[in-house]
Amino acid sequence: MNKRLQGVVPWQLTYTENEETGYYQVSQTVGKKSTLRGVKELSTGEKNVIALLYFLEKLGETTIQTSTSPKLIIFDDPMNSNDSDMQYLIITEMQKLYQGKQRERFDHQKDFIVIMTHNIHFYLNVPPYGAFEDKNGKTKYDKSDFYHLRQGSFVQITDAKRDMQTNYDALWIELGDLAKHGYTNSMLNSMRRIIETYIEFTGIKQDEFYRNNEQYLKLFNVNSHSAIDEFSAQSFTESADELVSIFHRIFADNHAEAHFTAHWKNDNAVKH
Repeated sequence: MNKRLQGVVPWQLTYTENEETGYYQVSQTVGKKSTLRGVKELSTGEKNVIALLYFLEKLGETTIQTSTSPKLIIFDDPMNSNDSDMQYLIITEMQKLYQGKQRERFDHQKDFIVIMTHNIHFYLNVPPYGAFEDKNGKTKYDKSDFYHLRQGSFVQITDAKRDMQTNYDALWIELGDLAKHGYTNSMLNSMRRIIETYIEFTGIKQDEFYRNNEQYLKLFNVNSHSAIDEFSAQSFTESADELVSIFHRIFADNHAEAHFTAHWKNDNAVKH
């Protein structure tokens, strides 16, 4: 575990024994001085990655105990509360597992893995086989099952055309789902992320993008990391329809109505 965590966290796990039992501690070295950290001082993401790595190690023991029985391994949103460094570590470990490089943990000939996530970056990067076809013309959609949970139903993804292509496309899909259900507060966060991605890619300055629409900069920042302090989630009254209309108008004001139309799919229930 320490080898996998090296370079990702500034601490390591050390094993200690006393007269009664053995246990692990979290130690951190600053300069030449080593100090112990309490478990409560670790972030949620740090605790999660320790639990995940420990779980992966324990999978090998289950093979010894049930060598002939298939295993069903379920990961419920392993990316929760992790920063980017932790995310890449987790993606790498998951890829090692399903690629069959650790047969004592997962045997792809008899075992099963179910991975659930709402993290778009994770979804796009962790699936096996990538976008490639094998010598028989088979893709990842032939070798594994992929589903999106849309409007309370499981929708199977059978080819690349029906799948999410980029994080940016996925943000628009997420916005459409939130709008259909009227989750206005979450819509604002998705809109902010779409705009931040758009202006970064196009090179437009934020002030220029919001010209004549400065009031909506505060609106879209509700409940986000860059929120204006005096503006709260309870201070807006716009419905889902009205928010989409505002969002549409801002893109239109930036001569990007075609961009909005291309991403705001016709099957979205909310009209703008």
